Amino acid sequence: MQTNNEKYLPPHKTPCYNSHRHNKTAIKKPILISLTLIAVIVAIIGTTVLVKQTDINLLTSALQELNQTDSTDNKVATETTYSEYIDKGKLLRENGYYTLAVNEFTQASKTSPNSAEPYILIGDTHLSTKDYDKALLSFQKALEKSPNNISAVTGIAQAYMHLNNFTEARQTVDSVVNPESNELKYYQGMLYFYDGEYDRSEEYFQSIVDTTLDETLKTNAQLFLTAYAEYELEQGGQENHLRTLLAQAATDTEQYELAISTLYQVLSETPTYRDAWILLGYAYLNLEQYEDSASAFEEAIELDITKPETNYFLSLAYYGLDDYDNAIKYLDLSLLYGFEPQVQVYQKLAEIYFTEQDYDAAERNYEKILELNSTDVNYFIRPIWLNMEQLNDMAQAFELARQAITTNPDEAMSYNLLGWVYVEDGDYENAEEYLEKALEIDPDLAAAYLNLGTMYELQGDLSEALENYKKAYNLDQNDSIGALAAQKFNNLLNQGIDE
Repeated sequence: MQTNNEKYLPPHKTPCYNSHRHNKTAIKKPILISLTLIAVIVAIIGTTVLVKQTDINLLTSALQELNQTDSTDNKVATETTYSEYIDKGKLLRENGYYTLAVNEFTQASKTSPNSAEPYILIGDTHLSTKDYDKALLSFQKALEKSPNNISAVTGIAQAYMHLNNFTEARQTVDSVVNPESNELKYYQGMLYFYDGEYDRSEEYFQSIVDTTLDETLKTNAQLFLTAYAEYELEQGGQENHLRTLLAQAATDTEQYELAISTLYQVLSETPTYRDAWILLGYAYLNLEQYEDSASAFEEAIELDITKPETNYFLSLAYYGLDDYDNAIKYLDLSLLYGFEPQVQVYQKLAEIYFTEQDYDAAERNYEKILELNSTDVNYFIRPIWLNMEQLNDMAQAFELARQAITTNPDEAMSYNLLGWVYVEDGDYENAEEYLEKALEIDPDLAAAYLNLGTMYELQGDLSEALENYKKAYNLDQNDSIGALAAQKFNNLLNQGIDE
């Protein structure tokens, strides 16, 4: 049983044994493909956790602070104030609790019926969840409360653009009297180019770059200016080329619906424009509309099969459709035609073979990754695990772990990996030596404490196991190592172990 002095550590939602947070092979923006990879990682560990339970526990103290009121004998708790509802809603939204956040903002709107702020926050939350119809209604309510409110106007414009209603978006941004907002000009600049008013569009983007202090806004506006500059270098260029360049800028600024609509206009006039098909497929890929994405890339392939990027992105679309045979086919073609960096292709191939439980093929592709880049210690993690847990090849696991130390001698993770293999092999003396070496290099390496905890638990030293699991959790509360440490810690407590 749990003692009064011992508290459970809250589990997290994505356990991943002995890993650093590292870049995943995908396109520029995260899509469903990366979510699939997370599922694969969970499958690797073979553990079960309570989704969102960690976040709930981590939010508790912050929410309690917001809820604190005087509670002396002579005072009663006061009603929640407008600002408290707003603050709680923002905290919940930051942690991904969008429905609860909307509830708090709604309560704030009841507390201050004439305020536009709660509706703007509700609209922004719905934009985050891609519920554009609800976002539109919320921003419209905000505009009713505060006419000419720039945040409400730009929110309405964003919602309409995501809903492919560019006419209403244009009417909305043009309805503002004497606009001075750079954010408003940004949306106007995009909608003006969509309507073919290129000079006016370019003028607005230039004004933003010259005056804004918002670096993100400035960077995005500069992407459109670069498109105009590139087109102007090609004297006598066709308008469809300019529109394609602007569609690329829209894609780079995550205005995918605008890019798609623009590209369809281009392709209706020039259906053999290969690069327009590629951009169209890429925009759909980012929206996770994989069938449309695959169709667009297939059109591009028909026009030119030799472009490696087309083959690579088509493979991602098929991967999103769970069509692994075609995904592998086009990954292989991307390599044939010279796609770089090759590491990305081999990572995706390894993921596919792992998903299909073809562990030998997965391991071969991980080995290819290490041939190309052994200076990133994180690339050693998955093949080491595969050899230990699926291929029963401890000799190869040891070889990879020692290679990690040879190529990354200053990385604490390298020594942690070899210590991990020794733990799995039952050689606790050597395991402790290398795990302690890892902690000498990086005293805050949560994975090393997790492995030490496992080692002590296997040896029956449950007090030391608990202590190391707790250290791992405290160092990595919001990530996968802390998740597994919390689970192992709680499992010991559930067995009736006192610290």
